[in-house]
Amino acid sequence: MKLPVREPARLPPLQQAWMDELLAGEAIPGEPRATCSQCPQVPQPGDADADLEARFDPRTKCCTYMPALYNFLAGRVLDEPDAASVPGRDTMEARIDAGHAVTPLGLLATPEYVEAYGKEHSFGRAYDLRCPHYLAGQGGLCGVWKHREGTCSTWFCKHVRGAVAFDFWRRGMTPLLRAAERALAVWCAEELGATQHEWGPYQGRPRDLYRAAAKLVEGLSWGEVEAIGGDEVAALARETQDHFRALQDGARALPERPRVSHYDVQDDDGARALLTTYTPYDALEIPTRLLRELHRFDGRPRAEVVDELKSLGVLPRPELLHQLADWRIIVESGAERVLQND
Repeated sequence: MKLPVREPARLPPLQQAWMDELLAGEAIPGEPRATCSQCPQVPQPGDADADLEARFDPRTKCCTYMPALYNFLAGRVLDEPDAASVPGRDTMEARIDAGHAVTPLGLLATPEYVEAYGKEHSFGRAYDLRCPHYLAGQGGLCGVWKHREGTCSTWFCKHVRGAVAFDFWRRGMTPLLRAAERALAVWCAEELGATQHEWGPYQGRPRDLYRAAAKLVEGLSWGEVEAIGGDEVAALARETQDHFRALQDGARALPERPRVSHYDVQDDDGARALLTTYTPYDALEIPTRLLRELHRFDGRPRAEVVDELKSLGVLPRPELLHQLADWRIIVESGAERVLQND
């Protein structure tokens, strides 16, 4: 797998400003392997049958999820001056006009949607669950992209650093932004004389409340957001910082005594194999010959095993060793339970 050039991640402007403060101005590496405009999960000619099980419907891509457009985010969409945002704003206006799950906290998922989503379904292929802000006429782009919420802005199907990056985005950033955004939505409602369920002075005027909420949140520092979010957000912020340090350099250190961990073989044509670990959507490609020799990672010193592999001619690229560690196909001996693979 050729590693793409990484530019800084592009979060929505509001969240980007917060993360710049939380992470002391350090740029978050982007995920160029996950491209919304040319979805890598849409089936392509020649895809292996086994690989098709993890592919997405081109009519939905990964957008089979109803985002919580909290009041201040909804207000930002309503007041977005960019003319290119009009089609997306229209999708939100339609949700408000329909009156489904339109609350003082924002536009939430309807109970019917939550029930359907909770049932067993194929993520990325459940057309009935397609996001209402999916712009089919524009190649499936997101209509509220510039002001999307925490779950959507931190979800990627593939990561340059594999499980290490997954931990930062999904175990750090996602819960942090979700908790902060909900806390801010509650705070905005209360500041405006409403509650989570009662509109107060904004009865019959949801758009006005959303616009007012956007003005309240505009310009809040991360420190102020954290104070509003309380202990939960503060704790999640520290966890996110820890995951970020690992993404920067910490987990780049290779295991001293690597041992093979659990993985699944998604495909093996005799020349190259596709292995998955932390998600079925992001397979690591390695030579089949290397796959057959992974058992040599048995807890012995790394240099000893690497010399063996080089003598066998099955470690053709130095970065493969780092990728095996990033995908956690090899881990420090004793770091986690070891499973047998055929």
